[in-house]
Amino acid sequence: MGPQNRNTSFAPDLNPP
Repeated sequence: MGPQNRNTSFAPDLNPP
């Protein structure tokens, strides 16, 4: 997949604010 951003539409749970 690559580096994940703060805003992940598919998995927002992986990137908590």
